[in-house]
Amino acid sequence: MSIKTKRDLQASQIRRQAHLARERNGRIPFPPEYKEALLSNSKSVTLRVDEEMGVYQEGLIYEATSYEDDPWGIFVLVLGVHPMQVDDLTGWGIPDEDIERTRTPSGRVELIKFHILQR
Repeated sequence: MSIKTKRDLQASQIRRQAHLARERNGRIPFPPEYKEALLSNSKSVTLRVDEEMGVYQEGLIYEATSYEDDPWGIFVLVLGVHPMQVDDLTGWGIPDEDIERTRTPSGRVELIKFHILQR
């Protein structure tokens, strides 16, 4: 199989998975200021707390949206879901202000590692 054929097949699979993500309402919301970072592929982790914990699964594709549910046409493949204590986030290169913003009484957080899929 040629490289071009493999790329076409991969692109087809991504389009099919993106369609399934839309059908199943598989969405992952982000703050509006993160849209540009997602578009430039400079963001690869997100933090989830409270009712957002336990929602996202490794290996699934989700459509990135705003918290107002506006789709951005960006799809992310979840590479890993890591439940941890907020204080453990420093080892992941998370900025201190983000760590402080995610503090909850339980001290629990999920770090979700993802990959932006080509559109």
